[in-house]
Amino acid sequence: MRHRIKGTKLGKDIKGRKTLFRNLAISLILEEQIKTTQTKAKVTKSVVDSLISKAKEGNLSTRRLLISRLGNQKAAAKLIENLAPRFSDRIGGFTRIIKIGNRFSDSSPMAILQLVKMEKKTPKEIKKLEKEKIKERRVNRLEKKTKKKAVKKEGEEKIVKKPAKKVI
Repeated sequence: MRHRIKGTKLGKDIKGRKTLFRNLAISLILEEQIKTTQTKAKVTKSVVDSLISKAKEGNLSTRRLLISRLGNQKAAAKLIENLAPRFSDRIGGFTRIIKIGNRFSDSSPMAILQLVKMEKKTPKEIKKLEKEKIKERRVNRLEKKTKKKAVKKEGEEKIVKKPAKKVI
């Protein structure tokens, strides 16, 4: 029985949960929208809302606290400089969860977790953006591979071009 035990375990120990929610929070803060399961989205929502509330203070001690909790200076800076002023008139409820159906592979319920003050996008638009991101990643991978091949070819040419020893 789980009497007086808060939170969902998600099949992880405490360190695994903390890192999971830290990574999800960083992704949400930097990209302002993430796609994850509904249970992870529900827990991450409370984590990010508390971080944004803390960032509204905007002094040095809160900046240090956010850096220690997130472990990412970019995310902490964005929280204090961009998101806190954007949500200065709101008391709470900085994130929203949009349910988008089940995942194809294991049929787990999926959701989109996004910050409130951004454009609402339909699931079709979101899928379109995801396809574009996938294409960009493929192009980046191909560019990296071609660069590596070019470097290898240059390295091979240098090895082949070593002067031969003279035999007397």
